[in-house]
This record gives sequence, structure tokens and C-alpha cells, in this order.
Amino acid sequence: MAETLREDNFDTYLQKSEIPVLVDFFNDGCIPCRRIAPLLSRAEKEFDGRISFAKVNAGLNRELSSRCVVEAAPTLIAFYKGIELGRLRGTIDAAALNEFLNKIEIEKEKVL
Repeated sequence: MAETLREDNFDTYLQKSEIPVLVDFFNDGCIPCRRIAPLLSRAEKEFDGRISFAKVNAGLNRELSSRCVVEAAPTLIAFYKGIELGRLRGTIDAAALNEFLNKIEIEKEKVL
């Protein structure tokens, strides 16, 4: 189950994670956010142990969303050791999400 992050635990969670973290910045009532939720749930199972999944309610965490330059929901941002590795915006399909997550696994090696 995706970890719920807020302004008070965001940085600590990203820094402590030994694996990349995909953060889903969403808004309540956002239809594209609802459409990608099942894709994220399946990907969480497929990438278990390789990528951690987290969620941030962008509407309730405006300062954090602004700091991460989240201009619209949904926005998916991958981090490793607190460093942004990449992002996706808007509605995506399963193939695009899997391609992105596979790329993140490769990109993390550049941080080490």
C-alpha cells in the first residue's frame, strides 16, 4: 500500500528509502488521478522491493506541491535519495508507466 506523505514527513521518507520512490501527487475529485490509480496499484505489486510507492494530496499540501513544481494533477515524480530522477504528468497508460519505472531503476545507478 502506498505510503501517504505530507510536508512533515516527505523529506525524511525520501532520504531513508533504500530504493527509488515514486510519488503520486493527486487531488481529490481529479478524474485523471482516479484513472491512473489502478495502474499504480498494479505497478506497486510488480515492482515490489525495487520501487516504493507514495502519495501526496497536492490540494492539502500546497507548499510541498509548489516546492516540487507540481503544476497539475496527476504528476508522478520518482526520487532516489532525495534526488529527482524523472516525472510524468497527466493521464498515462500501463505501457508508459512500466517504461518510466524501468528507466528509474537504471537512472538510480547514476546517483550512486
